[in-house]
Amino acid sequence: MQKQRKIDRRRPSRDFFLALMAGITILTVVTVGFLYYQARLVGRIARIPAFEFQLPIGLPFFGQTAQGSSFTDLFSGAGWLNTTGTTLYQDFAMTTLSYPPKVEWEKLADKEVEKIKEKVFFVRLEEDGTDKRCLNDKCLTQKGLELFLDGQKISLPSELRTPELLNISIGAIYPVRNIISNGADKFWLLGGVVKDGGQYRGYVYKFDPSASSGQAPEFTKIFEDSDFLSPYPGVFGFGGTSDNWVAIYGAYEGIAWQTKTKNSFSSFHNISHFFPIRVMGDSVKLQEAKERFVSFRPEAIKNGKNWYVYSLTSGKPKLIKLVEDKEGLSTPLEAGKINAAWDLTENLGLDQGITSASFMLEKSGSLLALITKSDEENKTELRRFVDLGFDKSQPFEAVSSNINTLPGKVVSARISGLQKFLDGENMLFWLSNDGVFWKEAKPYETVVFTDPQPKLFWRVKFIPNEDLTTSPVLDRLGLEWQWVPN
Repeated sequence: MQKQRKIDRRRPSRDFFLALMAGITILTVVTVGFLYYQARLVGRIARIPAFEFQLPIGLPFFGQTAQGSSFTDLFSGAGWLNTTGTTLYQDFAMTTLSYPPKVEWEKLADKEVEKIKEKVFFVRLEEDGTDKRCLNDKCLTQKGLELFLDGQKISLPSELRTPELLNISIGAIYPVRNIISNGADKFWLLGGVVKDGGQYRGYVYKFDPSASSGQAPEFTKIFEDSDFLSPYPGVFGFGGTSDNWVAIYGAYEGIAWQTKTKNSFSSFHNISHFFPIRVMGDSVKLQEAKERFVSFRPEAIKNGKNWYVYSLTSGKPKLIKLVEDKEGLSTPLEAGKINAAWDLTENLGLDQGITSASFMLEKSGSLLALITKSDEENKTELRRFVDLGFDKSQPFEAVSSNINTLPGKVVSARISGLQKFLDGENMLFWLSNDGVFWKEAKPYETVVFTDPQPKLFWRVKFIPNEDLTTSPVLDRLGLEWQWVPN
């Protein structure tokens, strides 16, 4: 009996077991709560808006507070690209990445030139700047600041009847191809530039003599007074068809609008971002370019979904390609909007002494070019410009150089600030913090690196389809990342 009592005294009491169970329960709750907090934190990082992402965020599982940073590549140069690993075409004027454009030039044989020279008509200015545009049996002529209809001088719109009028220009708009015209869908456009204090204000009018009331010519103002307000002097150019035309203000920094009409309803699209200083000027040394810049007179040709803008100004050759979005990739209001551009001026052969290039559209869809060379006593020649679209013979890609120059290791990152056009094709992205192991990245979704490293790279690959007429365009790419100080 005495022995049994000693053994009973060594057993844990009931209270001990209750306390032990309570401790285990509390430890379990704390552990689960901590793990849940980590999971929520990772998810919270993935959902943080761009403007908040740069704030330092404590990351318990990395042992210290991570710092935030950001970067945006506008593709104005190649300083942040790995040029060895990049095969995409970089347009330094438009500051974009795309598939490489494919074009061909054919110098016409003498026999072909003789055969067609009497049948072709190029829009060209006379030596004194006179411009004549005819629609059927009527011709509108611009001479200096004066306008003539079939040789008869006509009054300008009231806004242009001012001593501050800088210049005027005209364009002829024709009906849609393959549609029988009754004359109502043919009209002229008049552009005028007025100096307004320290700025320059542009006006655009539709001129249709058949709609005149009484003796006064009928001018209809198309745009708001502020649509073509610029700190730089310029001159207007036009082009297109009656249901889809463009007005371009050729200046140090261009302004352009696309006007589309369907079922008597007109929509207006600002496409000025395709005519920046680098495209309109002749140098990336902006101050020098501004001081010696001469405005060029733009002229536009529409060919299906493609547009070609060239210069009527001698000594200032230009060739800019614009591409409309496809109907299936847009909302009804955006369908057919010009959504991408390439500066093809270098393809004119400026190193061969070319001083001017005028274009006209052939029935085949190719462009005939009238080329003038300064080193051959202004000798002109005919060439055929064939636009083959884009090289999609293989996937093309771009790879960045190291973006992170901060004294620490990258623990997470995401692609943000992405701007792309005509992106109906596959455009795949990856991120890496060492340049060796890559993680697929979806825009605006965070990639967490479980092995922190001191570098950060991005990579994009364009996967081609069979449509060679268009290319997706990458206009800018931003990165936001978290890094832990060393």
